[in-house]
Amino acid sequence: MRVVEKLYTSNKLYPMFSESTPTLAGILPHHLAELRKSGLSDSIIVAAGIQSVANPQRLEAILGRRKMPKRMAPALVFPFVSAEGQNGYCRIKPDNPRRKGERVVKYESPIGRANEIYLPPGVAEVLNRPDAELLLTEGEKKSLKATQEGFPCIGLVGVYGWKDGKSERMLPSLERIDWRGRQVRIVFDSDVADNPQVVDAESRLAKHLSDRGAIVRVARLPAGQQGPEGKPAKVGLDDYLVAHSAVELRKLLDESQEPEPISASEMKAAAREIDPADEAKAFLDASVTDGVPKLRYWRGSFIAWRKQRYCDIPFGEARAYLIRSLNNTYCRLPCHITNNVMDQLKAQAMLSSDVEPPTWIGEGEPPRNWPADELLVAKNALVHLPSLLRGEDCAIDPTPRLFSTVALEYDFRIDAARPDGWLAFLQQLWLDDPQSIDTLQEWFGYCLTCDTRQQKMLLLIGPKRSGK
Repeated sequence: MRVVEKLYTSNKLYPMFSESTPTLAGILPHHLAELRKSGLSDSIIVAAGIQSVANPQRLEAILGRRKMPKRMAPALVFPFVSAEGQNGYCRIKPDNPRRKGERVVKYESPIGRANEIYLPPGVAEVLNRPDAELLLTEGEKKSLKATQEGFPCIGLVGVYGWKDGKSERMLPSLERIDWRGRQVRIVFDSDVADNPQVVDAESRLAKHLSDRGAIVRVARLPAGQQGPEGKPAKVGLDDYLVAHSAVELRKLLDESQEPEPISASEMKAAAREIDPADEAKAFLDASVTDGVPKLRYWRGSFIAWRKQRYCDIPFGEARAYLIRSLNNTYCRLPCHITNNVMDQLKAQAMLSSDVEPPTWIGEGEPPRNWPADELLVAKNALVHLPSLLRGEDCAIDPTPRLFSTVALEYDFRIDAARPDGWLAFLQQLWLDDPQSIDTLQEWFGYCLTCDTRQQKMLLLIGPKRSGK
């Protein structure tokens, strides 16, 4: 009950519910009957911190509203608790709900607040365990009942409750869940097949989760008995579990089907939703290797790590890569938004103009603490020349953490054969001049690295057509 205690003590109008409160105190009899009709046990009602509130002023404070009709009180209050144990967001279910056109608004959410997901007690513990199956349904009572029966379940505040308003993005609280390889079952009410809008919400949610690595199926609950108007009664997950056993639900989940497909173009959000800083960061993060992005902005130009070295990228090419990335998520992309993202990209990818290659970049100590100017950058390895001369382990895999603009086009081989043909050719040129052969070899060695401490002008003298 500490969740409820924290929630209600934030306002002097709220009574304090502590762990010493008698079981189910603070819940009106008809509210308790409603919760028990959904099959909820007293223990999970208490653990979830559900309470009755009859004071309209307290309901206004919970919802952040200046005024609400007094007739809406009393109401059931469902506190939401995040995976980190924080709360402050509640939804209420008034006894006398208001109408919005022909629709009855059964639940009320805080005004001006983004949607939140409802985590029944114990569900937060499995969010970072991708081996644990997760159900998603609409509503607090339904998710509580499923969790109570051994099916960890996230409650959405509606079929589109996985996103915030008109945005196509999933809520941050859903993005933080580890979905890779996780079995996920979406279990909406039994009327889903007859409601195209619900099918659309289901398909979009399934596509988002699948894109993040989840194995998603949709379970279809059977409709209830026909009512007076000849229409079958709508059945929610709590209704189904009241009428059927957990074993029958398990069978239903195992027989769940593929979600209705939805095209990638239908999933695109409007470009006006773009946050330039977030999109630039996401674009850079997609190329991160060994803790650093492979795209940088240095001395007025974009450079990219390719073939073990940083190469200049024409500005138009870098812009084209960014636009292609944004086109995967957004539609109707105007020029001024692209420019804003490009400016963010420059700022976030910037390397100071004071940085001189070769040098190490990124966080932490360089590998083996090898100085950058002692490395030979080959196609397949970074070779530490002093270690090579000492006969020690001298090579590591290439990494964009080494900021170098030069690299060999061929592999380094520690077991390479002696170049007898080349040495024989040099012997023909300089039969009695081993010093010239050694000097040529030393000069070639300087050409392999960025070391300019021994810069000299080398003059090769010999007869015409001798291969100088």
